[in-house]
Amino acid sequence: MEGVLQVSTMKWAWRRVRAGAAAGLLAGALGGLVGGAAVACWAGAAAGQNLDPSLDRLLKGSKLGTTKVGVMVLDVQSGRVLASHNADEPMIPASNQKVLSSAAALDVLGPDYEFRTELVWQPGEGPGRAGRIVVRGSGDPAFGDSELLKEMGLGIEQLLSAWTEAMTKAGVPRGVEVVVDDRVFDREWVHPTWPADQLNRWFCAQVSGLTFHTNTLSIFATPAGEGQAPTIKIEPRAPGIEVRNRAKSVKRGQETLWASRDPGNNEITLFGDSRFGETPVRVTVHEPPAVFGRILAERMSGAGIAPSGSRLVQPDENLEGGRVLHVVRTPIGTAARVCNVESQNLYAECFLKKIGHKVTGQPGSWRNGSAVIRQELVDRVGAEAGKTTVIADGSGMSRENRIEPRIMARWLRSVGGDDRIGQAFIESLPKAGRDGTLAKRFDGKRLSSEVRAKSGFLNRVSCLSGYVIGPDGRKVVFVVMTNDIAGNVGLRSVFDFQEAVVEMIDDALKPAARNGNRLGG
Repeated sequence: MEGVLQVSTMKWAWRRVRAGAAAGLLAGALGGLVGGAAVACWAGAAAGQNLDPSLDRLLKGSKLGTTKVGVMVLDVQSGRVLASHNADEPMIPASNQKVLSSAAALDVLGPDYEFRTELVWQPGEGPGRAGRIVVRGSGDPAFGDSELLKEMGLGIEQLLSAWTEAMTKAGVPRGVEVVVDDRVFDREWVHPTWPADQLNRWFCAQVSGLTFHTNTLSIFATPAGEGQAPTIKIEPRAPGIEVRNRAKSVKRGQETLWASRDPGNNEITLFGDSRFGETPVRVTVHEPPAVFGRILAERMSGAGIAPSGSRLVQPDENLEGGRVLHVVRTPIGTAARVCNVESQNLYAECFLKKIGHKVTGQPGSWRNGSAVIRQELVDRVGAEAGKTTVIADGSGMSRENRIEPRIMARWLRSVGGDDRIGQAFIESLPKAGRDGTLAKRFDGKRLSSEVRAKSGFLNRVSCLSGYVIGPDGRKVVFVVMTNDIAGNVGLRSVFDFQEAVVEMIDDALKPAARNGNRLGG
């Protein structure tokens, strides 16, 4: 019997199926978005309306000072430009980069693709040979993601127990070797242009072909007496990793805990004040696949299957064959939603490297993954997209990324209007005022349209790109990019301008609905 854990943000399943049987993709009712024939009635005011005068008034009334602003608004069905400002200026997209990497992954891998992380037993040949346990990574960023497991009512240790139970039931003997096969990606763990002083932070987690627990550890601190060191525990428990505890317990003030990690190793130190002990401190780990190998080996020992050791696979090692004991599956739609709703950088980087591997057959890398996204841009937008667009990484953490608002808007139009992936992509974006990074945006705004968009933020950079979907289903793409935000300009002023652009589009869509231009009418 093969154990299967299928991961989904819409429905969870923990079950066993016969080896080789299809697990069945958990499909969500994603709602009726507009098809090509349905929007043929795009005769309302919004489609033919020139919104440039309205945009000019917003720009003049904004409090952005010398901030560089780029805006592009266009109609999805016709492609007509409704408004633009500095739309041909290459700009840093920040996390708006994720709309490139996630949509490209849906296109290259397919909207029905599932990541598979496999637990495989390869029995030894001959007496006295225990064989090996192989963990085959597929680049799944969701494997062991504690937030997804929490939605299912599971914990990390339950997932690990499922694997040790599968080994026990299969009769895996003591003395097996644990080998982690992460060769789907290269081992350039960190992008060279990411901020060196933030590589200990969860949003700069190392990128690997076998990801576990988002390649981070969570440190929980329980306050003790005033001035004393808090009691700490690590999740997941990781052999060989100890945390130097330099934090102190306090009864007043704020909780200021943070953790450092020395570059190139897993020496971690906890600093700051512990008052409440409610929120874990997340810190990245070095060489995540090797860390996971040691975690699994320790849990195996606890289950009576003491292995001889654990290691990473060699580049040319043959690990084909064996008996699959357990599989963790993640539908790409689930991963895309975490990527965009929660703006999870690791997911976006795994998408980039995965499509690089898919197209080239080589270990996925920032080099080949970026080349695939550039080709996708050229195919969908045109050759000019390849001239000024710079794809450095998949998440937008790199400040070397560059894209014109015009090209970003045309990409969103192409993807959103694609019968194959458009629905899944739009549904992966957070809904304004409700989901993830947009849960607290548009507060107090009474929009008649649905807004699905991706936000992005870096120092002196803020962007918002996505779709305004009118009451009758009509879709308008918007891209608002602000770079070099002036020092005297608050982020609230930037947000106000971005949201005002969306309100402008929403207002333009209202007359079309009032005039009776209903969907399919």
